[in-house]
Amino acid sequence: MSLMGPSKHQLADRDVKTSTATPSAVGAAPQGTSPTEAPEDPAVSEDQVAPLHRVKASLYHASTAAAEQGMSLEEFMQLAWSMYVDARPGLREHLAEVTLAQQLQELRAQGRIGLA
Repeated sequence: MSLMGPSKHQLADRDVKTSTATPSAVGAAPQGTSPTEAPEDPAVSEDQVAPLHRVKASLYHASTAAAEQGMSLEEFMQLAWSMYVDARPGLREHLAEVTLAQQLQELRAQGRIGLA
């Protein structure tokens, strides 16, 4: 949440009653599909199908539970991102390094710091 208060999306999320939140409303499974359907992408090999099913099913259940608890989309996405980064050793540090390098490049381009 920003210092400016809740965004219009956060306010809209608060107005959604949990009884009307369906899996398709929270983006878990497109209409006409279930979390166990095979992916349509022909580039996906048979070896990749089972792990994709597990991930899709897990996301479906997590998003359904979040919607039922009244969690906003922003809260859900922040939690999902944090858990994903935590599950990938070294990713948080890599992202911090990339961000720092970009910030230093911008400062050099502005002439605010020199090259070392």
